[in-house]
Formats: sequence, structure tokens, C-alpha cells
Amino acid sequence: ASAETIQRLSSILEGEKGTIALTEKGDTESVQRHPNFRLFACMNPGSDIGKKDLPSGIRNRFTELFVDDIDAREDLQIIVHEYLHEVMPRPPVADLADFYLT
Repeated sequence: ASAETIQRLSSILEGEKGTIALTEKGDTESVQRHPNFRLFACMNPGSDIGKKDLPSGIRNRFTELFVDDIDAREDLQIIVHEYLHEVMPRPPVADLADFYLT
């Protein structure tokens, strides 16, 4: 994410009453976050090519879960089927799983 986006996240996560200013809309007043506000995010590791680690001030506000790559054909087929079965009558599950693995 851009430095500007990260800065926006920082302001809304700040303290018990985080705020955000929607300057793109021309607003000058900040909007206070809702008491039930939740943020779920995901990213590839900073060690991937072209990626940067999150600044520690942002990173420590999240709970990190590491998920290994999926390399079991059967697991991939389940995922492909779940994503596509409602939009395709007979999705090419095996072909897509094999394509991913090659």
C-alpha cells in the first residue's frame, strides 16, 4: 500500500477514538470511527519481491497469522470448486488446480 494509505490506517486505528479525514471529498472535518469498527487485512510477506514490511507502529495493531502455500491438489480442488460452482455448472476444477501447481 502507498505511504498515504498506511498513514490513513494509522489515524483511524489511533487510540479509542480514531478518526479519518476524507480529504478526497473536500471534507475538512474528521470522521470518528464507529465503536464497533473492525479492520481485517491481508498481505504477502514483506520478503516477497517488491514488497515492504509494514511499519511497526501499524503492524503491532494487528494479529498476524501465517498461512502456508497450498500445494495439495485435493485442497486446491476444494477451493476452486467452492469459488466457482455457483457461477459455472461444471467448473474445470482439476484443470485449474493442475495449472496452479505447474
